Amino acid sequence: MKDYDRITEKLLDEACYVIDFLPEQVPAGADGRFSDVESLFLREPRISEYAMKFADLLLKVNCYHAAAVWDGESWEENPCAERLEELLLTCQPAGYRVFLLPNAQALFTMSGGDLCLTLYHPSGDLLRLVRALAASEGLFVRPGA
Repeated sequence: MKDYDRITEKLLDEACYVIDFLPEQVPAGADGRFSDVESLFLREPRISEYAMKFADLLLKVNCYHAAAVWDGESWEENPCAERLEELLLTCQPAGYRVFLLPNAQALFTMSGGDLCLTLYHPSGDLLRLVRALAASEGLFVRPGA
């Protein structure tokens, strides 16, 4: 198995994009409206609906790129679709997953209890693909902080 930990550490220092349910970051001083909506979306059944959208997006990305997935304890190289879906959906409510695309030198991170994915170091082609796939799931891609 390749040194996925080393590759991941390097990529986490690169530029990132956020795949989110909102097209822009909410400005400070939104009078708690965002917190109220976020709180609603973090409860069932909505959190499971967003987990499924993120899983569907990453399953579709996997059609184009081989992946290694960190399940919190170890790496799994190129899991079958059913196993990949299981890994992604069991991230909720408090897990953490890394979805590494070794050949593309890019990675996604997913944290349980979050309403976004983070994509690090995408090429232009990968970013175009992810934007199209995100749009198909009703999600938005924007530069990260």
